[in-house]
Amino acid sequence: MSERIIHETVTKGYREDEIVALCEAGRYREAAAALDGSDPQLYPLAFGMVETARGNQEIAKDYLFQAIQKGSGDKAKIQLACAYWRAGECKEALAILGELPDSFECLLQRAIILSEIDAGEALALLDKAAAFPMADRLQGSFHNQRAMLLRKLGETDRAIQEYDAAIHYFEGAKSDCVPVVLNNLAGIFTDCGEHAKAHSYIDRAIALLTREPDHLAKAYDQKALIFFREGRLEPAERYARMAVREAEPGDRKAWLAECLITHSKILLAKGDFAKALIQADRAEEIGRFLNNDQIVFEVCPVKKDIGENVSKIAGRLRIETALRLSNDNIRAAAKRLNVSHVALLKSMERIGLRTKNQH
Repeated sequence: MSERIIHETVTKGYREDEIVALCEAGRYREAAAALDGSDPQLYPLAFGMVETARGNQEIAKDYLFQAIQKGSGDKAKIQLACAYWRAGECKEALAILGELPDSFECLLQRAIILSEIDAGEALALLDKAAAFPMADRLQGSFHNQRAMLLRKLGETDRAIQEYDAAIHYFEGAKSDCVPVVLNNLAGIFTDCGEHAKAHSYIDRAIALLTREPDHLAKAYDQKALIFFREGRLEPAERYARMAVREAEPGDRKAWLAECLITHSKILLAKGDFAKALIQADRAEEIGRFLNNDQIVFEVCPVKKDIGENVSKIAGRLRIETALRLSNDNIRAAAKRLNVSHVALLKSMERIGLRTKNQH
């Protein structure tokens, strides 16, 4: 049987370039169905794109390296950079893209990666990308990314307009990416304090993501953040735990780190400092493993807050214990603490602590 006959039979009438186009439109389920039963050696680019969308980044990298060796060109290299980025290896992804000539797809992917580092530079790259020919199937990704950057730059109204455009193009392409945009819209309405609207959008996204654990983790994380902003810590912590659980088995470790940071912040607000520190440490470990400074940077203020809270509690407990051991005698307690009684009185005043023998 010739390769051409295998191609026509196994891929159910699709050529590889047609399956690649389905992936670019965000129709990953349809692409996966078209590849079902076919030989990955014949279509490594298509298999790589499907696996990276599924969250299996290491498997995707193997396929995409094969695609490059088979001569799939810049498209395979751009997709390889995408797999590295989705695995949280941003520096490696940018190094791959830096070797390629400018094109719409290359500039779009660079903007996506740089959006986590420098929103202004990423937006400039998108403006540059807009000058190149843009396939209709990529319009949704372009507008979604533009919206995300405008949101970071504080241009809320323009961001919402771009998100609406992204939904329009994704729905027109019958894309699986619609819930991703709904998640993003939930985020922007959370920022605006419109929590009811944010819940509405994220609930729609969750309903559409039952078969995609990676994106479902992001949606649960967003749901947790909405509850957190409302001050509803119990449901916030429940959804944060669900987000971590969904993210843990996948290869998108940077997303797992985001979920861990959210969970740590909520545990901190609940006063569960030990568990909060465990989750923050896990996130930092991922950041260091991925050589991702942005993750480490985001963990630092959380750990600082945990440390300050623990320090305050330990400081108060130390004073209270010294007073009990000294039968509430200020001078005796000060001697135990190796401070002057005046310094001890000031510390007690600062933390609102008094004793019956205080005078």
